Amino acid sequence: MLNTENSVQLSIISKKFHNNIVLDGVNLDIKAGTIIGITGKNGAGKTTLLKIILGYITDFAGIKDLGSSTVSALIEMPVFYDSISGLDNLNYMLNNNEYIRALEIAKSFKLGEYLNKQVKKYSLGMKQKLGLAVVLSRDADIYLIDEPFNSLDMESIDKSIDIIKDYKSKGKTIIIVSHNMSRVGIDCDQIYMIKNANLIQINSKNKTPQVVYIAKFNNVATRDAARNLIGDFKTEKLNDNSLSIILDRNDLNILLKRLSDSELIEIYENHDQRMPGDM
Repeated sequence: MLNTENSVQLSIISKKFHNNIVLDGVNLDIKAGTIIGITGKNGAGKTTLLKIILGYITDFAGIKDLGSSTVSALIEMPVFYDSISGLDNLNYMLNNNEYIRALEIAKSFKLGEYLNKQVKKYSLGMKQKLGLAVVLSRDADIYLIDEPFNSLDMESIDKSIDIIKDYKSKGKTIIIVSHNMSRVGIDCDQIYMIKNANLIQINSKNKTPQVVYIAKFNNVATRDAARNLIGDFKTEKLNDNSLSIILDRNDLNILLKRLSDSELIEIYENHDQRMPGDM
């Protein structure tokens, strides 16, 4: 039975398509009023997990309990009636209060002047903004958002995150799925990765967010020598003269000090946020 402090409880959830095991004994308890991030490679099972929570997929093993929670979801690409305007789509899909809220959100995304145009004339980013306006306009207990920031400009991403953080402060639960947590991950209370059909916690709010850096060296020999200088930070050799290095963002200065005597050419953050072993 669902704990009153939790809005989502998943116990030993397993799912396979034909002989392909996508989820294998996944357990997840999510407290109300939290932002959860789920990352992983394309095809890892992230969207499948959201569809199980939402109820789109019912043929799975395990136990799902949402209690009496209501859900608003944007999964995969938003779908609209292309031959009518964005405004008409909102009017058709939403009740009056939701419609008013969606207009506010759309205008904050700088979409207001395009709402009278047919959706078929929208760019991918504009459709994404309209989809977010719809899902975030609904007064739900749980929000499931799949790759919410595809094709969005940074201003719209920041606006979306501000709304999500506001909903969290009101006791809402938000689950965000993305293959790239480099921006939204900072605001997540917990981040999980789906890897090899398992759900692995890789970060929580009481830890400094971890980041993957790519360090390039003159040649393979200097790369391997630098690896010894790096010490206890997790590293992975790449195919060229580079290393991927995972560390807390606050430890970057420590890393640079250790590499001060190496033949380091450049170091930069890997925004794909792939973990060592995934390269």
